Amino acid sequence: MKFHDGSEVKAEDVKFSLDRAINSAAVSYIVDFIDKVDVVDDYTVNVELKAPYAPALRNLSVPFAAIVPKAVVEADEEAFKLHPIGTGPYKFVEWKQGDSVTLERFDDYYAGPAETQKLVMKVIPEASQRTIALETGEVDLAYDLLPNDLEKVRSNSDLQLFEAPSLTCYYISMNMNKAPYDDQKVRDAINCAIDRQLIIDTIASGSGEPADAIIAPAVFGYFSPGAYEYDPEKAKSLLAEAGYPNGFETSIWVNDNQTRVEVCQAVQAMLQDVGITCNIKVMEFGSFISRTSAGEHDMGYFGWVTSTTDADYTYYSLEHSSQQGAAGNRSFIADPEVDKLIETGRTSADESLRLKAYEDLAVKLKEVNNNAPIYYSTITAGGGAKVEGFVMDQIGYHKLDHVKIAK
Repeated sequence: MKFHDGSEVKAEDVKFSLDRAINSAAVSYIVDFIDKVDVVDDYTVNVELKAPYAPALRNLSVPFAAIVPKAVVEADEEAFKLHPIGTGPYKFVEWKQGDSVTLERFDDYYAGPAETQKLVMKVIPEASQRTIALETGEVDLAYDLLPNDLEKVRSNSDLQLFEAPSLTCYYISMNMNKAPYDDQKVRDAINCAIDRQLIIDTIASGSGEPADAIIAPAVFGYFSPGAYEYDPEKAKSLLAEAGYPNGFETSIWVNDNQTRVEVCQAVQAMLQDVGITCNIKVMEFGSFISRTSAGEHDMGYFGWVTSTTDADYTYYSLEHSSQQGAAGNRSFIADPEVDKLIETGRTSADESLRLKAYEDLAVKLKEVNNNAPIYYSTITAGGGAKVEGFVMDQIGYHKLDHVKIAK
């Protein structure tokens, strides 16, 4: 394999890249299972793990662990950030910050040259404007369409809509360190009070499916513990049993994202129906993350992508007692049985043992109900009618090496 500057990919580059990732505060969590990386010869590396870790290969295939050219990065890392060099089907040409990135076909790509000579990745932050750019022909492909725009693209004969199940689950985390969420009956009541299908039909324009676990069906290790039934009367009964016959006042925190705020507004109305007064606090994303990490929230509305496609990535981060706070566990669950099942799932080399652990874990977590899974989203993209060869990726790194515009 070759880098875009024509140099050959060697074992030294692999060691350098993985060591660099391990020492990076931004991405170390994806490779922190590695103890050391040794070069055996030019084309062989030996990766030694700290302990048995079943998802190792899946983690190494995530783009955060990509291989970079040692000599180029060591020479000038700041320059590398502005003029990156990789091994993919397209090489970097130009970056106009806030506007676009231009890429060109890399003829020495190991799997053969890409179908298209030149790609321009345009930055259009407003989702509605991306749809307009697609309709006017300004762009050939548009990622992450608004739910409200999906039908517009579907019904336009000059366009095509691409959809695929995502690896994302949207969920409400209940802070078990705070009353009344230290009471399981209250957590059960919250789950019974939410009409998940209505949220999908109205806010997500039918794009998605109700969540019954914190990981999506496309993830290795997914097991359905059974759908959550919308039952407001049962929610009222559970609240009364917990000592809240007239409900209580609480809050749900959410970052400043239009769709997420709308979901919280729907949940607010549903909780009101069972006697719970729920105030919504909309926050800037950085503040939202730091303050929920500190456990200041009653409830928080989150989205989580299982980037490695392996259950461990989510279950360990969101449910293990060692990961409370910033690492992901913002319900502050600390359950020895949950911890043990997670540890079995991440250390077993036998896939059948892993799957059994995750099955038991899904059932256990539905009993604990520290989170209220809401829905699994759908990845969407729109394209002109002549776009061919576009392959959607569940993580969002869509494949463009075979994409082309038909003549």
